Amino acid sequence: MIRLAKKEDAKDILSLLEEVLLVHNKIRPDLYKEAGSKYDEEELNKIIADERYLIYVYEEDDKVVGHCIAIKEEKKETRYGCYDVHLRRNTQKALRVRNALYC
Repeated sequence: MIRLAKKEDAKDILSLLEEVLLVHNKIRPDLYKEAGSKYDEEELNKIIADERYLIYVYEEDDKVVGHCIAIKEEKKETRYGCYDVHLRRNTQKALRVRNALYC
């Protein structure tokens, strides 16, 4: 199930971001740290509450296994663009989720 993220999802989203960082670190250790995250829990909760962002989570068996972070951009047309989509274990499903969420 895809739904908007809530504050309660912050720890799961942070866990996903750590997994992504590890994958990036294995490929490009010269560019990516081995541990850490883009955000801490407080920052992520602020983003979840910020109306300029849409954060969706993907749940399987009541567990968050993927997320998409979109930011609203004001241009000629107002739209959201997903810039961060991650899904555990299944790249093809992640692509389908990203395409389903892209506005």
